[in-house]
Amino acid sequence: EVMTIVAIARRFKQSMLEEEAYMNLSLPVTMGEHLWGKFITSFIWLFCCGLVNIISGLFCLIRMDLPNLIRQIAQEVPDFNQELMQYNLSIAKIIGIASLFGIALNCFIITLIYVVNSFALVIKSRRSFWKVLIIAGLLYINGWIFRLVPNVDSYLPNAAIGGAMLKSFGVASLIMVLISAVYFAITQYM
Repeated sequence: EVMTIVAIARRFKQSMLEEEAYMNLSLPVTMGEHLWGKFITSFIWLFCCGLVNIISGLFCLIRMDLPNLIRQIAQEVPDFNQELMQYNLSIAKIIGIASLFGIALNCFIITLIYVVNSFALVIKSRRSFWKVLIIAGLLYINGWIFRLVPNVDSYLPNAAIGGAMLKSFGVASLIMVLISAVYFAITQYM
């Protein structure tokens, strides 16, 4: 995933901010359409990278007697789901909120890359130094914003912990999407 993120940052910089940008930006489309195209492509790359990670994990499981492992998992799923019901959760809810969180996190990472490179374009000297400071500053500001995410209190009854956890991840996902929208707008403006 790190290499994918580095490749996304490099491609954005080359195709939107350096020599290659002259040719790309001469196309008869708006800057927003250029950015959306880059964003969608980057999102697909991160999604595919996640799929490759999952598939490679499955290949690791193949070496561990996969049919026996699947049989054991199938036997444990009902018990696990029953245990999750104590917390007002289910496997489907966990997969759903994890997917939502993953999508929001991917959007956040991509737009963070875009806004940092856009700010660095304005700076003429020592860009790498300033990029590190911009990233640190944005992550510090984001840390303050993420304090809005409600904590899951350990003193809650079991049935309420699941709902509190889902709410916490949902709010965190919403905040990441909103921050991503702000970063995208700033990138488009710059």
